[in-house]
Amino acid sequence: MNILVIYDSIHGNTETIAKTIQKNLSTKFSTKLVKIDEFKLSDLDKIEVLVVGSPTHGGQATPQFQTFLKSLPAPSLKNLKFVAFDTGFLKKDHPFFLKALISFIGYASPKISKFLIQNGAVQLIPPKTFYVKDKQGPLLKDQITSAKSWTKHILKSL
Repeated sequence: MNILVIYDSIHGNTETIAKTIQKNLSTKFSTKLVKIDEFKLSDLDKIEVLVVGSPTHGGQATPQFQTFLKSLPAPSLKNLKFVAFDTGFLKKDHPFFLKALISFIGYASPKISKFLIQNGAVQLIPPKTFYVKDKQGPLLKDQITSAKSWTKHILKSL
C-alpha cells in the first residue's frame, strides 16, 4: 500500500508530527513525506492513502494548505482514503477569551476532512489535533506519544 503524508508547518510543530506519523506508517507500508510547498500533482500517482496535516490558524488550515486543497482535481480524490490532523492550542491551558474563541472557530483538521469528503475522499478515522503550548510551540510533551498511538489507529483501519 502506498501512503502520502503531506503537511504544512510554520514553526516546525506540524512537521514533527508529520514525520512521526510517516515513520510509524513506514514500518508496514511504502510512505512518502512531502511538505506542501514541494507538492507536485504527480505525488498522488498510485497513492492509496493520503495523510494531511496543517497548523490551525484562525480555526482553519494555513492559507497555503487551503490553496493546495482547492487545487486538487476532484477526480484524484474520488474514493481516496485519507486521515487529517492539525496542531493547535489546548483550550484548557488558556484564558477564558481564548477558550471561547477556540470553541467557536475550532481546529483545522475537521474542516480539511469535510472538504475532502465533499470531494469524494473516504475518511478512515476521525481527524486529530495535536497540541502546542503557544503559537510557536513547542508541542506539549505527550504529543509525540499521541502521534504514535494515532498512527496505530490508522494502521488498524487499513
